[in-house]
Amino acid sequence: MYNKTIIADTVESGNLQTTEEVSMFERMGGQYEERDGIFYPLISMEEEHVDVGKYGLFWMEYMKSEYPQRYVSLKRCCRLREKAAEVNEEAYRILDEITDKYLKGKVEHSDSTMEVWKLREQARMMAEEIIFAEIVNQFH
Repeated sequence: MYNKTIIADTVESGNLQTTEEVSMFERMGGQYEERDGIFYPLISMEEEHVDVGKYGLFWMEYMKSEYPQRYVSLKRCCRLREKAAEVNEEAYRILDEITDKYLKGKVEHSDSTMEVWKLREQARMMAEEIIFAEIVNQFH
């Protein structure tokens, strides 16, 4: 998109000259939107919709309350949700690892469905304590 500048010597002479110039905003990759003949710069602070998940939301709340400067900085740079998604992925990876290690020898010997369910819940609760201490409630 180019800005058109019209230069006229005099209105009566009909001597109109048009030159096309690129603004600094356009050279930096910015774009304009035309509404009613006026060009408005497209400036947006919106982030892409990234699914941050359960642990990502907890991490965002933790950062907002404990490290507000870092929270605002990440939000301003449109990296907050991306970073929260990374935290969520890491948390679920560790959750799976810890749960599998805990259940490795215990589930094989149990015939009761309720007993297996209780073991899985215990493993998940233990893993979540570790996840909150080591991943979610940390400065990233």
